[in-house]
Amino acid sequence: MSHPFLPPREPQQPQGPQQPQQRQGPQQQGPQQQGPRQPQRPQKPQRPQGPVEIPKALRGWMLLLVVLMTGVILYSSAPLPWLFLPLALSFASVGVAVYLLVLMGRARVRGVIRAWAVTMLVFASLSSLFTVGAIALQPIVGPFQSCIRDSVTLSGVHGCQTEYERSIERMTGVPVQQR
Repeated sequence: MSHPFLPPREPQQPQGPQQPQQRQGPQQQGPQQQGPRQPQRPQKPQRPQGPVEIPKALRGWMLLLVVLMTGVILYSSAPLPWLFLPLALSFASVGVAVYLLVLMGRARVRGVIRAWAVTMLVFASLSSLFTVGAIALQPIVGPFQSCIRDSVTLSGVHGCQTEYERSIERMTGVPVQQR
């Protein structure tokens, strides 16, 4: 007799010559299974225990995203004509990060690598926002930077600082707090 929760056993075929099967009558039949047979669930595939293999297409896009974000970081403190370069690089890195997340979704990549891509997307978005802010404030910051660069004494630096604060007050309409 077999266990009710195990699948039924296959009858063993004799190794010798085949004998014709005799029909069994109702009194010769073995015990029948109770109730309808339960369908077996398909087993879930086992997760690999080792490091996850990243598809080659994703590796290239990940490397491009790293290169773009490195350019954003390196050129983020450049003066005005060069300040448009990190803006373009950060916009490009936002696009690459979104495309990379779409590819990761299609390839069903999970875990740390996907979290890294989301972090890079957030970082690229914030750097885009900060670069736009730096470009918007360039009419005030540019003269301040040149004034600081040309001043020789501490009183000259203090004069540059007060002029910078006045220009911020004129632009925003909010008084700057004195130290």
